[in-house]
Amino acid sequence: MPGLVSLHGARGALTQGLDELDGAQANPKVSPDCSSRIFLHSLPELEGITPDELAQTFFSVMDTLKSKLSTRLLKYRVDEVEVKVRVTSKDHEGKPVIQPVRLVASSMEGEWLKTTAFLEKPDPITGVTREFCLLGDPENQVCFLDPYATSNVVQTKRAIARRVGSTYAYDFLGLLEVGLIDEWDSHLNSLHKQAGGDHISEGMPSGIFSVQELLEDATGNVVPGSRAIGTNKVGMVAWLVHMKTPEYPAGRDVVFIANDVTVQSGSFGVPEDDMYFKASKFARERRLPRVYIACNAGARIGLVDELKSKIRIKFYDEASPAKGFEYLYLSDSDYETLPKGTVNAHKVPLGWAIDDIIGTTHGIGVENLRGSGMIAGETSRAYDEIFTLSYVTGRSVGIGAYLVRLGQRVIQMEQGPMILTGYSALNKLLGRDVYTSQDQLGGPQIMYPNGVSHEIVDYDQVGVASILKCLSFVP
Repeated sequence: MPGLVSLHGARGALTQGLDELDGAQANPKVSPDCSSRIFLHSLPELEGITPDELAQTFFSVMDTLKSKLSTRLLKYRVDEVEVKVRVTSKDHEGKPVIQPVRLVASSMEGEWLKTTAFLEKPDPITGVTREFCLLGDPENQVCFLDPYATSNVVQTKRAIARRVGSTYAYDFLGLLEVGLIDEWDSHLNSLHKQAGGDHISEGMPSGIFSVQELLEDATGNVVPGSRAIGTNKVGMVAWLVHMKTPEYPAGRDVVFIANDVTVQSGSFGVPEDDMYFKASKFARERRLPRVYIACNAGARIGLVDELKSKIRIKFYDEASPAKGFEYLYLSDSDYETLPKGTVNAHKVPLGWAIDDIIGTTHGIGVENLRGSGMIAGETSRAYDEIFTLSYVTGRSVGIGAYLVRLGQRVIQMEQGPMILTGYSALNKLLGRDVYTSQDQLGGPQIMYPNGVSHEIVDYDQVGVASILKCLSFVP
């Protein structure tokens, strides 16, 4: 298949694989949050190209296809595209040899469809590949026994995010890069049309997208840095993104803040509040646009689990619990086993009556509400001083909905209700089933006509494109 190495041929092959995935979606056994993979094995040998040249062609073609076919790649949750081809070349003695090459675009390491290429070295007797050597750096060639990364924590987190109708927080960086490439394609096509089809000297600059994660240093301040994707323990992440846009080809900086819905359902605890506050303050002090990607469960209110099995009830009448209870208490032995300060209690004949439950873990009580007030104030201040924009995906609850509203400019995904509390809680309060879904409270059909949301998008890639379009108007 000589045409496979061309953009047209590669696009046709990848489109055929996506068509197969489209048919597979109809199978009820296919989970809506599982990953998909496309594998293509080309049997005819390629001539007139070396393995290294083939690798470079694959990298270039795949970057273009990621942009052109991003909608379908995301829709079918394609996390790996693999192509195996055979290249005809000559050995050191000038004899013709066939070299198998494996080309992989994989999201297994965190970056969306990151491209790599391997030269297979088969056993001369069995024909089974013994090792896979990376192409692209002949001086420091690294070989592996297996080119496949095993399913890891990132894959698990992607599945969790998809389950709530969103995209894993770190994967938004890949969507931003694809969206930026689309912006440049549209810009260059527009210039080409204005020139009447004549050649234009302007082209897409190199290195149009780079990212540094904002991390806390030893002093507690956030600074640009990097860490392995999926290792964060706090459900709030932020990045300093440098983008070369058609409006600013020399590059501009934008701060992105996002809930990581895979950490405690994206709820706001003290660590999340602090991270949001510091990242927003970082943007405000440097006069940078600030974009908030909201997918959360509101403020974190927890329970002291170690007490649940120990708490006892002193009823007014043991035979008739409906008459109410006098107090909750702990037995003497249970009270003595608890760490000091877990509860405030006073002595009663049955043991220790509980006055206050404090617990040993910080960040499960009203301290989270203090943090909610702090970041609400910071968001309002940021709106006054810099450009703020929010994108709601999956869901945004409680303080998450307040932050979106205080940022004023809102893009909402169709599967992204903004609510202060769930519909089931309201039904209980009202005493009857008035609401049947979250969308009746804060879905697009509510928020868009009311002017809270300013644009509704079908899915996250379109949402990212809308973010970039909004930023194009911001100096």
